[in-house]
Amino acid sequence: MRYSEYIKITPTVLLESMQKKVNTIAYYAGLQQIATNTEDKDIINRIQSDEEVHYSLLADLYQQLTGTNIPEIHPSTSEKLSFKDEIKHAYLEELASSEFFRRNRSSMR
Repeated sequence: MRYSEYIKITPTVLLESMQKKVNTIAYYAGLQQIATNTEDKDIINRIQSDEEVHYSLLADLYQQLTGTNIPEIHPSTSEKLSFKDEIKHAYLEELASSEFFRRNRSSMR
């Protein structure tokens, strides 16, 4: 069974979701660079890997739903903060992302 046969989701919602994932992947890559110890870097790497899997799933769904290639998506840039502030920012972004998917959950059914 194809995703599009049981999920009603728009390409626009998928593209927004993919943009958020691209931003998040880039964000965690930058966070890894300023992490001060191996344990933090490993944790951030695992989180980034999860985000890459999520992006892949969304990209597959987009291609199956639209039958077209994924448009080029570039991460948006943000100012660099201290490691502690970046961790707080990452936490708040995860909460916002969770809320975004919760709001759009009905279009994914």
